Amino acid sequence: LFRSQTVEDKEEQLPKMKRRDFTLAQLSEYDGTQNPRILMAINGKVFDVTRGKKFYGPEGPYGVFAGKDASRGLATFCLDKEALKDTYDDLSDLPASQRD
Repeated sequence: LFRSQTVEDKEEQLPKMKRRDFTLAQLSEYDGTQNPRILMAINGKVFDVTRGKKFYGPEGPYGVFAGKDASRGLATFCLDKEALKDTYDDLSDLPASQRD
């Protein structure tokens, strides 16, 4: 059985990224528009969510988190762009139940 490759198949074949640190500016390049790979950070850890492009891509329901530190948005269940910070966010202003 043969099937043709779609754009999504090609994106899934992106080479595995080496483990590395990112600044927020570097992370922002991986929002699915500037780069086919989509990354998001949660509590200091970076996740490659490219395979979930339908959810985390520019048109997806969670696309607001692509290329960002999504910690605050996920902790507060908020999908508003305004809720995400462009600087390091230690979530110290949130109650302990939301920080965990």
